[in-house]
Amino acid sequence: MTSPSDVSVVPLAKACEVLGVSRQRRDGWVKDKLILGDTKGRTSLSEVLDCAAFIALVGALGFDDARIAWMQVRDACRANRDGVRLDVVVDLQYKETFLATSDDAIGEKVRHGRPVKVVAIGDRLNEVRAAFALVEAGLGRAAKSRS
Repeated sequence: MTSPSDVSVVPLAKACEVLGVSRQRRDGWVKDKLILGDTKGRTSLSEVLDCAAFIALVGALGFDDARIAWMQVRDACRANRDGVRLDVVVDLQYKETFLATSDDAIGEKVRHGRPVKVVAIGDRLNEVRAAFALVEAGLGRAAKSRS
């Protein structure tokens, strides 16, 4: 499920190394329609970033709460992950989740007094984006040296 702007792909095994997730787990999330992608052996940057954001939420919230949070913010996250600050604000009591790109936006969502968790995912997405570029460049050089 590659978007039209994604012209480059890398082997799924390399992407899973970058993400720190097993291919089996990642493929399960794809089959459950939690993240973008397919199980055919190659993946795009959009698909890798989708998985990275979900993994960050799982690490901070646990799988069940991450799934609840991700279903609420994944479309907005997909639209706003191009190098900008990106935080996921989770109201732990009411299970409401919001995407924030500034301190002011976070402040608006935490003033109610209920327990919240803020998961900063922007830096992780930038790290994964850079790693994807290195893998892509390395594979491109390897292909050129073989020809």
